[in-house]
Amino acid sequence: SSRNRDIYERFSGADSLTPSPDDGVLKVLSSKSALIEATLSMEIRATKLGRERFHVGRQSFYPQAYGIACRKAAPYLPAINVLLSRMVEAGLISKWKSVEVKKVAQRSVGRSYEDTRAGVLTLNHLQGAFIVYVIGGICATIAIIVEVLWVKINRHFENKRTTMKYC
Repeated sequence: SSRNRDIYERFSGADSLTPSPDDGVLKVLSSKSALIEATLSMEIRATKLGRERFHVGRQSFYPQAYGIACRKAAPYLPAINVLLSRMVEAGLISKWKSVEVKKVAQRSVGRSYEDTRAGVLTLNHLQGAFIVYVIGGICATIAIIVEVLWVKINRHFENKRTTMKYC
């Protein structure tokens, strides 16, 4: 469509690229530009120049992430996977990131940095609630089974009592 072509032409010009990410961040401040860059890199650069002057989007749209490579069937691989999962679930990676960004902010022109954004809820945050829900469902199922058995046993003994009275 015509609109998509217009957008593409704006991105394909010589003016759309910058020699470095630092130049890109400066261009954002000096013109009607936006910068597409790795989130952490962009956040550090924005913090150096004054975080309050920028909006860094929370949603990532790149299909890539960081990973660790090792040999197939490495004996230490399960231990590494468990430790990495625990660090992510505990929020250590996010915590370490915010600590490092704060250090950069303090080193650059004495600015202070406070991350006031609310955290994004993920399935890891909801895991505890789901476990409580499942345990409640299991307890309810056990309670129903015990109640049904109790009623059957009581009826059985009542039938025995009534038949013994008439014998």
